[in-house]
Amino acid sequence: MIGSTARRRATAFGGALFLVAASLSAPGSAPAQPGGAGASVVKQLEFGTLLPGMPEVITVNDVLRRAEVVVGGQGAVDVRLILPTEMVSSTGARVPLFFGTTDAAWSQGPSNTPTPFNPHEVKRVILAPGRPDVRIYLGGTARVPADQLPGPYTATVTVLVVRPNA
Repeated sequence: MIGSTARRRATAFGGALFLVAASLSAPGSAPAQPGGAGASVVKQLEFGTLLPGMPEVITVNDVLRRAEVVVGGQGAVDVRLILPTEMVSSTGARVPLFFGTTDAAWSQGPSNTPTPFNPHEVKRVILAPGRPDVRIYLGGTARVPADQLPGPYTATVTVLVVRPNA
């Protein structure tokens, strides 16, 4: 009996959030032109091995596991994160996700200290020639139930880069 309990506790599962970047023009504005703005995913949010009953927290300062998106170009853009509320396995099992008001940060240039912002709100950034690209970082919390089934779990975060109306 002790052996089966130990095996059950050692059974783990993994979780990852995949980021998708999209550039859009706001209604009434011109489509992005060459020299406009866009985003590219540098690193996915990786929860890695998760254990039943143990929440897994990734902060924006966790350079190994946080997500990172680079926004480049020129002009003012609004960055919006479409955040999932759960990760799902191929069998339909779910792990709840939580993104707090300081689970996103931004910096302009790789040497700058990230400044937190609320990932549930739109973040306006100014891009200019000669200035470093803006980097958006994302952390979060996987709230793993005690009776969670093992296996891989995934979700998608969409990063929208939108030109505001002029």
